[in-house]
Order: sequence, then C-alpha cells, then structure tokens
Amino acid sequence: MAFKKGIRRDVSVYPVLKDEKYYDAFQRRVKILAKSHECSEVLDPDFTPHHSDQSRELFEHKQVFMFSVFENCLLTDMGKTIVRRYVHSTNAQQVWIDLTAHMKKSSKGASEKRRLNQYITTTVLDSSYRGTTKQFVLHFQEQFRQLDDISEADERIPMHMRLTLLQNAVKAIPDLRIVETLEEYQSVVGGHGSTHNLNYTTYYDLLINACIHYDESQSQKPVSTKQTRSVHQSDSEYSFMDEDTLSDSVSIDTPGDEFIRINTAKRRPTSAKQSPNKQVHNLNSNAPPPKSSNRVKSYDGPIFLLTDIYKMLTEQVTEALKTSTRRLWSATRKGLYTSRM
Repeated sequence: MAFKKGIRRDVSVYPVLKDEKYYDAFQRRVKILAKSHECSEVLDPDFTPHHSDQSRELFEHKQVFMFSVFENCLLTDMGKTIVRRYVHSTNAQQVWIDLTAHMKKSSKGASEKRRLNQYITTTVLDSSYRGTTKQFVLHFQEQFRQLDDISEADERIPMHMRLTLLQNAVKAIPDLRIVETLEEYQSVVGGHGSTHNLNYTTYYDLLINACIHYDESQSQKPVSTKQTRSVHQSDSEYSFMDEDTLSDSVSIDTPGDEFIRINTAKRRPTSAKQSPNKQVHNLNSNAPPPKSSNRVKSYDGPIFLLTDIYKMLTEQVTEALKTSTRRLWSATRKGLYTSRM
C-alpha cells in the first residue's frame, strides 16, 4: 500500500501536550505534521472515506498511525481520558473531535475566552517595558487570533474595536502613540471629503514599523542599573529582575499571563554601596552610628544622595538638608523616632 511505502512517519516528531494552555500551538503543529504525513483527513471532523474497501482500508491505517500519535503526545488528564475512551477502536478522528470540543466549547473553552478577553482589554505597555515593543504588539495580535479560533463568527471582536484596544495598549509610549496621531492629522488635513480612513490593518502595519524604529533606538541606549521597569495589567505594576535571570523562551506563543510574568519579574533594588558606577554623598558624614532599638527596628544607616544631584543643589538647600538630617539622627538615637525598613 502506498501509505505504508511512502513517507517515513515518526510519532516522536509530534509535539507533546502537558499543559492545556499550550493547546493552540500544539494543535497548529499537529495539523502541519499530519498534512506532511498525508493524515490530515483524520483531523477533519466531516471527512468520510469512500465506500470502496481500498479507501476504507487506507483511512484505517491513517487512523491507527494518528491514534499512536495521540497516545504518545496527549499527556494532560483530559487528553489521556479521551484517548483511552477509544483505545479499542483506535478512532483517532473522534479523539480529535472530542479534544477540540473540550478546548473550544466546554467550560474550559469559556474560561479561555475570559482569559484572552481580560488580557486584551487590560494589558497596557509603557515605555519601561523590558522586551521589545515589536514582540509585544505581535503577541497582542496573536491573542486576537487565538480568541477568534475558539469563538463563533458573531462573537468575534469587530475590527474597529480591535483598533481601539491596540491603540490603548500602546498609547503610553509617545513614539508609538504618534502613529495614531499622524493618521488623525492626515484625516483632518484631507477634509471631510477625504477617503483616508484609518483601519486596523493599516494601523497595525504602521505600528509594527514604528516599533522597529523605537526598539532600535532603545537598544542603543545604555542600560541603567537603577532603572525600574514595568508593565501594567489590571492596574497592577510589576518590576523586573536582572536580564540574566529571565527566560529567553518567551515568544508570541507564550500564554498571556506567562508572557507578562516573564517580562515583569521583580528586580532587586541595588543599594548605593553596591553600585560601582555611582558616587554618593553622605549627608551624615560627621554623625556617629545610631544605637539600635529593641522596641522597633530603627533606621541605622546613613542617608545618601547621588553626587551629581548633590552638586546641583544650592548651598542653602544642602545646609538645610544636613540640619534636618542631624535632627532626625539625634531623635532616632534617643528613641523618639523610629522608621521601619
């Protein structure tokens, strides 16, 4: 039979699904591989082999191969349950139908829709984002595609709403917001009779180009060890860790919550003593170390200002700072003032 003697097929090349949040990337990869292995009919819920014995036999061989694929790669609890439901019939087509229904039409599908909608409507990029803005926009666009894939046609977000949502997601960065501003300006200049009208596709293409230029300009800037970086989602702010502690595996296929988590891991603040590139001025250079308090942990360290900032202050301001610092220091030693660290 041509199916057996043709393409070399290996179940090990198929991706493994261990977490349902990676289902979208999983199902796309399976479809591509199944087509290259001439088994795409198994993944078509409407396909029925011809009545001839040869067609039925050919489809049965494809079913057996794809069933072995599912047995090897569906490692979630629900995936295993579905596969074992058809172990005697090796009906791989029905396995795929049940898996798709579980991911798109069950409570799992409803939960995924809520997650995607929440990400799309609440995630906002600011100028201190750790990753590239191009990747952020591409990832944002991917969330629209995934939501479309599990939604009925009448449930999908209209294009004019997608335009507004994407504009809101990047509006905190002036270099990206200017894309919207320039388009509005051209529309006004064109007058009421102008045929120029910003649509989602046009805006998206212009925005990607703006992101490329913005990312290039940011890559040429030196990275400050004192800079705080953040991305906001649902009005929450996240700080970042040092770059070498973060995963490089983040991509447009990364689920939204994980995408934010990886790009918003907390960075530990660097103290003035640990910063090799910054000189500091100790306002308490003449003050003795304070006594510790047994009641509440008192402030027990000197107060520092960056030398560059200190030099910018007038003599009157520096003297006032020193005076107020000495008073605070004296009060701390006497136990009249404590500050929790």
